[in-house]
Amino acid sequence: MPALHALKIDSADAADFSVDTALRKLAPNLARATSETVSAFFSTPASLAPAWEAPRIHEMGRIQCSQKNVGDKYQMVCNLTADKSGWDRLFPSDVDDAIKMDAYCELANCICGELLADAGFADWFGYLIPCVPCSGPGCPGEGAHAVKGALRLNGAWILFSFAVRETASEGSADLTAAA
Repeated sequence: MPALHALKIDSADAADFSVDTALRKLAPNLARATSETVSAFFSTPASLAPAWEAPRIHEMGRIQCSQKNVGDKYQMVCNLTADKSGWDRLFPSDVDDAIKMDAYCELANCICGELLADAGFADWFGYLIPCVPCSGPGCPGEGAHAVKGALRLNGAWILFSFAVRETASEGSADLTAAA
């Protein structure tokens, strides 16, 4: 099982129950789901690494995708970020960039599917409905708590994060409005 130290937890407000506590307890599940899914997706072992060891990927050199997952009480956004310079280490160089991006978005979908099927995750956050993955970063929204990690695959870095917040009440801004 991946070590907890491979993940970094960011909190909007560590004083509230809850989402922060749940993410801390679920960190091994999040790391496992990501690592196993990426390894299966690319048919190559992925290695978790402490988030602080991952290089900073500048905005102009990023390839990002995200997927929102929405439930009655909670919402989650999964973000994946890779460095453009390592793109050809992840996908065959003779494949069109649009196809690579579509596959990368499907990777986010597969990671979310693995996580949403995890009994521990469902115990904390209930049933979440996945939205269509999209290219670009997802905005987790105000009050979100996040877990971040990194892994290496074929010498390329993939940074990942899961941000969870309570679902906005009626009449307030909501992540689903953008979906």
